[in-house]
Amino acid sequence: MTESTDPRIAQLLKDHVTRMGQRVETGNDPGLPIESQALRSIYRNYDKIRTAFEPTATGIVVIQTSTDQDTVAALQQHA
Repeated sequence: MTESTDPRIAQLLKDHVTRMGQRVETGNDPGLPIESQALRSIYRNYDKIRTAFEPTATGIVVIQTSTDQDTVAALQQHA
């Protein structure tokens, strides 16, 4: 869960999380030099991840699951 009491920041959070979720769903890794190994693993194993988004009044909740233990570890590390 990521939230902010600032409405502008809350909307930015929702937009960012949604866009990144779309990238993960397709394995579209932007290859940024600041990516962690966990994030690279998430993009590599995108087809093993199920994601759900739940917008809140002040942000968004992301629920990601996988049956692959290495992918679960990467999701937990990234979170």
